[in-house]
Amino acid sequence: MKKNKFAFFVVLSILVTSLLVLAIRQDAPHFFLIGVLITTCMLAVLSYYLQWFKLDDRQLFNQPLFIIATSYPVYLFVLFGVWSWQGYSLDLSSQGYGLFLEISKFPLIILASSVPLGAIVNNVHRTIQTEKQIDDAGLKNRNDIYYGHVKFILDQFDKIKGKKIDRIYELVEPGNALDENSEATT
Repeated sequence: MKKNKFAFFVVLSILVTSLLVLAIRQDAPHFFLIGVLITTCMLAVLSYYLQWFKLDDRQLFNQPLFIIATSYPVYLFVLFGVWSWQGYSLDLSSQGYGLFLEISKFPLIILASSVPLGAIVNNVHRTIQTEKQIDDAGLKNRNDIYYGHVKFILDQFDKIKGKKIDRIYELVEPGNALDENSEATT
């Protein structure tokens, strides 16, 4: 079932990307921008439907939200970069580098957003892992207390092992009337 959802997502992504590339090739900026907005909304809805927004204590690189937060800006960088770089050729001189920075400001800002988005997801994930560690430590402490108590009782029994008990004690249930002749100890 999980593989079917992922395969659906991959096929849908390829289809949408091909439509966006077609918009770039046809020089249709309105169609391109509307397509990017629709793609972003579809990713958000699909992520909500597939519960990819939920983080758990698994490894960070296995969390769909982290993968989306770091890879979607790269995807948008490539799309907006291809749009921005149309009509330009590769120039490895200092003027070419300056031109690249000039025409690539917006795509580079989108690419740079990948780092803070990943850091935000990382901090939330770290909080979840810390909470789980605290819960696990509490469980371990309760178990240690129980087994320490059992060990203490067994040690007390070991202290009286081999000794003769020459007095008989009656066990009296709480709430029962006591005989005047019987002894009760608590």
